[in-house]
Amino acid sequence: MQITYEGLAPPSPDAPNSLSASFEQAPRADFTTATNGAEPRLAWARSTHGAGFSFSDGGLWSLNMGGRTARDAALASRVSNDLATSNAPIATLLLNLTTQAIGTGLTLSSKPRADEIGVTPEQARDLSNQIETKWAAWAGNPLECDIAGRFDVHQMAGAFYRNWLLNGESLATLEWLALRDAKTKTKVNVLDISQLDRSITRSENGRNIIQGVAFDQHGRVAGYMLRPLPLGAQRSAPQATYVEGFTSWGRCKVIHAFQFDDPRQVRGLSPLTGALTPAKEQDTLAEFTLGKALIDTSFTTTIESSLPTSVALDSLSVNDRAGGIASTVGEWLDSHEQFYSKAKITPQVGTVTHLMPGDKLMQHESESPSNNFDAFDKSLLRKTAKAAGTAYEDISGDYADTSFSASRLATALPHEINLRRRKDIAERFYRAVFEAWLEEAIATATIKLPAGACDFYVAKEAYCNARFLGKGRVSPDEKKTREATILGLETGLISLTEAYAEDGKDFEAQMETLQHEKQYLESVGLEHPFFAAQQRKRAKAA
Repeated sequence: MQITYEGLAPPSPDAPNSLSASFEQAPRADFTTATNGAEPRLAWARSTHGAGFSFSDGGLWSLNMGGRTARDAALASRVSNDLATSNAPIATLLLNLTTQAIGTGLTLSSKPRADEIGVTPEQARDLSNQIETKWAAWAGNPLECDIAGRFDVHQMAGAFYRNWLLNGESLATLEWLALRDAKTKTKVNVLDISQLDRSITRSENGRNIIQGVAFDQHGRVAGYMLRPLPLGAQRSAPQATYVEGFTSWGRCKVIHAFQFDDPRQVRGLSPLTGALTPAKEQDTLAEFTLGKALIDTSFTTTIESSLPTSVALDSLSVNDRAGGIASTVGEWLDSHEQFYSKAKITPQVGTVTHLMPGDKLMQHESESPSNNFDAFDKSLLRKTAKAAGTAYEDISGDYADTSFSASRLATALPHEINLRRRKDIAERFYRAVFEAWLEEAIATATIKLPAGACDFYVAKEAYCNARFLGKGRVSPDEKKTREATILGLETGLISLTEAYAEDGKDFEAQMETLQHEKQYLESVGLEHPFFAAQQRKRAKAA
């Protein structure tokens, strides 16, 4: 294998006629930089996070090396992961955003296209029901779907999405393994994103590899440089190996998901990047406010005594025999040095402090931000929420001043953002897993095709046509929301399919469920509430 390293050093800024000379060469600020562009923000001044992995600022080299977002990606990922367990706003965002996007899992709504498959619409509906039933059984069985046999598809989807929030990208592989405790061979392996080796940038075997992602001569993704690290492996530092992105017949092998924000983007940037600074500032504000409050209550008693320190602190009484007046300045300094070498002033809650006779300790209290802490705290939380694509109420849990109309408006745009993220990240994961599973299920006759149906590979897209439905946004007033849905149905502004999809339900599956419930209730002499209400409406209209 011949490996070349052509053009892997950035152009020197001092080199004459350098291509980069026409681009900005001054240091570029990142999300930790203050408004003056030279110093770290106050919230990051005490932080231990360094600049870390970065590229040349701006210019052609930046474009060639993964776009302009690449500079901040590694730093944002490291900081996000650090704050995930130490910063309340970031931890809340991770929990809420993952729950909003995934919930308990997305629901498959299979829609095989009858005309392309060569079957009737009735046969296509039967095939759809068969696919949905078999998928639910496989996806809910960890032994069948997880390479480690620990989690079902929905739990893995939640981890996949959370990893994207933290790192801007998520990684998983689809394996083909025959295991003794599983009937199927398609297995999902969710990886840590660091297993995609960011350090590898080179050209080899006709491929250009940038930050571990390999492209062919046309700029299409060909494969990935992955570090295999099986669970349970100890003291292992394996070298990255090249893994094709797809098999020769088009089966997905590696799922690498991130949102497309930069034309030259190769790796992802955490969507929490913009929220890190206000979240850190809110944390810093709370820390210093708490510290001030503790100091305010530190000095409960101050004793001025001429006793030796140990005697005074033990007895809390005055003994005039231990007095004395210094005759010289040097003697006065020596006495103070000797005294305070033993009697330390400790500003802690409940501490009794003993001072040298004639010494007084004055405490200077600050007026800000204690007087407006609540307003400042809410302002920082609002910035954090908006930057992360959610509502202030979601991250704070504060609905005291929020009306029904205000809450609807506050969650409208975050809900659209959530739908976009669900499509780009969660649905991509589900779709890749579903297509790999369906290929095996049809090949092994687990899914029985109707008579006359064409081969799976002839109409793969028609067989795999499906939607993955998730829960809609939480309504502050369920009654008003249902009334609005009914009004939309009656005026034709929305369809039943759309109304059910908003709740994460499949229309055909819901109708079949209602029909089965009606038949069962009638068999035991009871009425189904829905059909009984329909009969009352018809009777009233007549």
